[in-house]
Amino acid sequence: MRADRCTAWALLLLCCGPAAAGAQSPLAAEIRALGSRYHEDPARIDTLREGMAAAAASDPQVENLLALAQIAFLFGDVRARTPEDKLAAYEQPPLDEAIRAEMEEFVVRRRAELGD
Repeated sequence: MRADRCTAWALLLLCCGPAAAGAQSPLAAEIRALGSRYHEDPARIDTLREGMAAAAASDPQVENLLALAQIAFLFGDVRARTPEDKLAAYEQPPLDEAIRAEMEEFVVRRRAELGD
């Protein structure tokens, strides 16, 4: 089940990433830029993670969910100190059931199209 969730997030990132890049929120754009300079201010990862979690909860658009996934992975890799924190960083965030169902349908369709 955990592998399926990781696969779903990876497919969402791969399939929707370029399309979502054109209409980024300022917070999502900052997270994307942070990927190459996070070492300059590692504590900024914590602040952006909290802000993006709130933004994704209030406005679960693809760009916000993608940015949340990106900052969560960065947090898990760089900032998480304990094994429990690292594992929690890679857990799927809570999603509205309608969005989750739509995402799961998308993954099923893409797997069928790709012959997976």
